[in-house]
Amino acid sequence: MALVVILIRSGLGLNTSALRKLKFTLARLAFLPCILEAVTAAILVHLLLDMKWLWAFQLGFVQAAVSLAVVIPCLLELQEQRYGVKKGIPTLVMAAASFDNVLCISAFGVCLGIAFDSGNLIFSIFRGPIELLLGITVGCVAGVMCWFFPNKSETNVPHNRLVILLSLALLSVFGSNLAKFSGAGALGVLTMSTVAAYGWTQHGKAPVAMVMSLVWQVFEPLLFGLVGAEVSVEYMNTKVVGMGIASLAISLVIRLLTTYLGLLGERPQLEREAVYCDSMATKSYSTGRHWFCVTRRSTTERLHGTD
Repeated sequence: MALVVILIRSGLGLNTSALRKLKFTLARLAFLPCILEAVTAAILVHLLLDMKWLWAFQLGFVQAAVSLAVVIPCLLELQEQRYGVKKGIPTLVMAAASFDNVLCISAFGVCLGIAFDSGNLIFSIFRGPIELLLGITVGCVAGVMCWFFPNKSETNVPHNRLVILLSLALLSVFGSNLAKFSGAGALGVLTMSTVAAYGWTQHGKAPVAMVMSLVWQVFEPLLFGLVGAEVSVEYMNTKVVGMGIASLAISLVIRLLTTYLGLLGERPQLEREAVYCDSMATKSYSTGRHWFCVTRRSTTERLHGTD
């Protein structure tokens, strides 16, 4: 549920005009850092912890996922205050982080399917492209449906829009999990919220986005609390923790370098690459949100002002 809420907020906050202008930059920022960090982490844990390759890549894609719970709310806050909007910074990073997560979910599912392969190896290999097509198709259809339902002449249209969008998003996620295409569900939610917001632009999408921000305030502490509750301290030892920290640190360096190099042709100033680098390197730490908000606001204001 928390994933659904944060993906809807991301989709509603995207500027489609900025996305069209930055589509090639988005592709580089969404996929290259994620893939290289996952591969680096997989190689490191295979060498340091003697983990089998399939399990190492599963861990790599889990580690490579950007924390939407940290990045999206902060970027939406900056976008509301018009920081970096003219350059498309919030939209680019929100879209890249969301696609980064979809890729990680899909790749993790592929590796998991191959690890527990029951004979249909070809299907497991092509699971990723199938999830991509399925997620985009379902998301576009559901998003277009939201243009026409509810009828604009009804009373309390924003409330009804929220209920319909949230219901379709939950159906997408739980339905895809039931069909064993988990990556398609997340991509479908992101796509349908973006398409729906595009159709709602003339009539105002702000009321729906505002209500979703209130819903997120309920689910945010639940998300971090549940993540902390799942940590099994009894299985930890000094060697594993130390090797894990080393793997994380080295992988993050690779990710930062990849992000910087991938944006060299777009943003000539070093500090502008830093805006994207530390956005894409943010992981799920509760302190990360405060740090990210403060540093991005100061850097973005210094570079771009409030436009």
